[in-house]
Amino acid sequence: MRNKMTSEANISVFNFRNQLNYFKAIIIVLFTGFFSPVFAQNSDTIKLTPPPSPIIISSVIGNNGVHLQTIFSKSFNPTSRFGVFGIVDLYGVYSPSEQPMRNQQMAQTQLTYRIVKGLNVSAGAFF
Repeated sequence: MRNKMTSEANISVFNFRNQLNYFKAIIIVLFTGFFSPVFAQNSDTIKLTPPPSPIIISSVIGNNGVHLQTIFSKSFNPTSRFGVFGIVDLYGVYSPSEQPMRNQQMAQTQLTYRIVKGLNVSAGAFF
C-alpha cells in the first residue's frame, strides 16, 4: 500500500513540475513579447494609394438592337472626400419604324461626398 501511495505522490509531483515548466514557458514568452522591441512596416516609408477606379463600358449586340452602358466613379484626388459618379445607358433598335418608340437613353451625373468609407451622399441630375 505504501509503494502505491509513493508512486501516486511521484506522479502528482511530476504533473506539478510539468505544469510549473509550462507556466514558466508561458511567462517567458509573454515577457519576451511585451518587452522586446517590435519592428513593423513604417507608415512613413510606404504610402499606399488605391488604384484608380476603372471606367466600365459594356455593350450587348443582339438581333433586334444594341445596348451600351458606361459607369464611372472618381474622387477629385486620392485624399479628397468629394467625387463624381455617372451612368450613361443607351438602347437602340435597328428597325427604322420602331426607333421612335423603342430607342432609349438615360444619363445621370452626381457629385458625391464620402461620409465614411463605403458610405457616400450624392446630389446630381438625371435625364
